[in-house]
Amino acid sequence: LTYSVKTNYLSHILRHVLSAGYRLEVVSRHEMRLAEKNGATPNKLLFNGPVKSRDDLQYCYEHSIDINLDSLEELETACAIASADKPFRLGLRVAATLKNGNLSRFGIHFEDSAAVNRIRELLR
Repeated sequence: LTYSVKTNYLSHILRHVLSAGYRLEVVSRHEMRLAEKNGATPNKLLFNGPVKSRDDLQYCYEHSIDINLDSLEELETACAIASADKPFRLGLRVAATLKNGNLSRFGIHFEDSAAVNRIRELLR
């Protein structure tokens, strides 16, 4: 289970969540610093959120922090950063189809065959 830091970032709560064995989900470097300040180690962090800079991706890679990617561009950047001897720990957020038929604004749209083909190329 993963606790969202944006839900409540008070130090005593973050420390309690970590001491109970759970992970912390962060959506910014500010939240990541708060989590680390309160004892979160890389294996207890998940970097999520719809906007991540190259520096964010580089930091996560260098510190072995799991990260969820929200776009083909983020995946391309992550692949450019990664090396063959150290895998990048990542997930891909898939844009869901909502009840009204619209696609979620978060995630990769798998209805786009060109994007799917590019993902296949990158993940080989």
